[in-house]
Amino acid sequence: EFDHVVGMTDHSFGGKDVDTSAFRRMVWLYVHRVYGIVHDDFNYQLVNTLFTDPNIVKIVKSFVKRTAGHPETFLSSHFYEWGYPVD
Repeated sequence: EFDHVVGMTDHSFGGKDVDTSAFRRMVWLYVHRVYGIVHDDFNYQLVNTLFTDPNIVKIVKSFVKRTAGHPETFLSSHFYEWGYPVD
């Protein structure tokens, strides 16, 4: 079941057809790090280079930390803070 869930993707990002595996792996490993699990074989500096816009890096890190670490505190208003309005 776990392998099936990890492989679930529609291969798109922002409406474009892309390989999202690097992003999904980065999120998976970053969630581990939030919980204190560090993978020696992963260069965590890559998290900062996955996107060219440093604001996007900040948004992704903030989203992952909040949803993985304290999901009960997540509000729809956070989408507005991150530049993604919710109807």
